[in-house]
Amino acid sequence: MQRSHLGRLFRLLRTSAGITVAVTSLAVAVTGRTVNGLSFDTASPAIAASIGLTCAAFVYSGYVEQRTVARIVRAVFPGGEELRRPLADFALRVRTTWLRMWKAIGLMAVSVAAMLYFMLLGLGRLDEMGTVSATMFTGPLALSVVGLWKTGRNRLLGSFLITIASTGLICLTRPWEGRLDPLGLLFAATAGAAYAAYFVAFRRMRRIDESALGLGSALATSLGAGLTVTITGAVLWFSDGMELKGFTPVCEDWLTWRVVGIAAGAALLSNTVALMIQAEVFRRELVTVPAMSILTSLEPALGALAGWAILDQRPIPLDWIGILMVCGAGFACAYLLERGRGATTGDD
Repeated sequence: MQRSHLGRLFRLLRTSAGITVAVTSLAVAVTGRTVNGLSFDTASPAIAASIGLTCAAFVYSGYVEQRTVARIVRAVFPGGEELRRPLADFALRVRTTWLRMWKAIGLMAVSVAAMLYFMLLGLGRLDEMGTVSATMFTGPLALSVVGLWKTGRNRLLGSFLITIASTGLICLTRPWEGRLDPLGLLFAATAGAAYAAYFVAFRRMRRIDESALGLGSALATSLGAGLTVTITGAVLWFSDGMELKGFTPVCEDWLTWRVVGIAAGAALLSNTVALMIQAEVFRRELVTVPAMSILTSLEPALGALAGWAILDQRPIPLDWIGILMVCGAGFACAYLLERGRGATTGDD
């Protein structure tokens, strides 16, 4: 009896620790995105996104390359027999995998570029990280609702949750006050659509070959960085001195160590530290992937807290009500979707 109680206590502590670490990884990722806003007084959101994603590509590619080299070393030297394989089989596997994965990599590259790009453009206009995060989260929320509809269960409840989230966004934007920026909201909504597309690409890559997911993500990040830099450069080049809000830098001498340092710090937090923590959580099986998808519903609240702590933003009580409505809708939708999948698996 005593051992049974101790076992339950250990499982409870392990689960609590896993949830805490998982939420910490989400907070680190949201903090990294928010840090980019510190450079808006010198550079522009588009430039911050371009530099940030370029730094992210270097940082994340270096991290993945280090892990890949470590795997090769373990395979070549004694003690790595389980990773050894004939060279011909390995080359054939790489060819077949990457031929099937290139579409998913292209989708992820576009989504990674659009997600950070339009998020920062939306932040530059709305000036409220909580509103931007909540609007962004409607992308994955809509994806979960579509999943609910496809299961054939809780269709009415899924539509109701969309209504709850939309009401929360109305509380955040408060159009009756005349403070609504339609273009800023459109930018944030586009970032949300890109966020949903990122999840779709991630699942496709994982389904094709989970072992190649790291290299595929690094390649997608690099391609996304190139796309972002190309678009920003083209817009600034063809603007011919015309001032474009969100693109034109605030200061002429915008390329400073401070701007680059902010971008590098943001990339380190959101694309390396957060991913390393999440990888460790999954490796130790502290939190399952379905549980992690449910915990991502906290991102709007974490975004509001990051905006308050880093960018000195001051959400009012109505903002928090709207954020809680969006978070609650996302939590309920993800929970129902994962429970429905579990029930379907159990029936099979």
